[in-house]
Amino acid sequence: MGVDSRHRRSAARRKAAQAPVENPAMHYGLPDGFVNTGMILAMAGIVALHHRTLLDALFSLFA
Repeated sequence: MGVDSRHRRSAARRKAAQAPVENPAMHYGLPDGFVNTGMILAMAGIVALHHRTLLDALFSLFA
């Protein structure tokens, strides 16, 4: 019984830790971790593209 209650509690915690229904992973049919790392990489890529000229200017100053 003790093991069962512990399992139920961890299962509840896992359920609470899950993202809400509008989860991008559901949207694209991809695993959660992939979407999370993919989102971060995509954001970094977008920022890099948008600020590329700015970064080039900065690098030319320090290079």
